[in-house]
Amino acid sequence: MDINELNEKLMNIDSEEQLSILFFKTKKKMRSVLHGKVVETITIKNGYASYTFLDSNIKGQCEIRNLYQYLTF
Repeated sequence: MDINELNEKLMNIDSEEQLSILFFKTKKKMRSVLHGKVVETITIKNGYASYTFLDSNIKGQCEIRNLYQYLTF
């Protein structure tokens, strides 16, 4: 699977389980579009994804279905 396929799968996430599997398969190598930092953790709760960045105090939150607008591989 190449980067384009991974990003396409991220666009089509519609469940917490799919996101968890995708995050695991990519060894947490998602990056923020705005900050260019590697994502360290993603926490899913009530349809929202909260994420933190590696070596940074920056945190983000969005709806799962909009996650592709904030993160990429």
